[in-house]
Amino acid sequence: MVHTFLAVVSTLHAEDTPIVLRVSSGGRVLAERAFTVRTKDIRDGNRIRDWKRIAFDFTLERDTMADVSVLVKGKRYIVVGAVSVMPGDNFRGMRADVVEHLREIGT
Repeated sequence: MVHTFLAVVSTLHAEDTPIVLRVSSGGRVLAERAFTVRTKDIRDGNRIRDWKRIAFDFTLERDTMADVSVLVKGKRYIVVGAVSVMPGDNFRGMRADVVEHLREIGT
């Protein structure tokens, strides 16, 4: 079954920041992807204004309980705005079966 791992992050400095998104279960890594993220150091009081969306698709043989991690390499700081793992056939973040039920009731 294909899934999509999505994270929305911002760095607290304007330089390349290595980030790893990881899915694991029982200490075993099931899927992992490395990214390099650079955001502008734009702050408005305590609000961060520059966010990056990073995502990747991965396949599992069967559904399983798993841990998801957003890892930062080196001495860097990031802010995580959102993390999501969705079925690969999602429609705008909603599961396909939910969308089908909404169609059935005319929504």
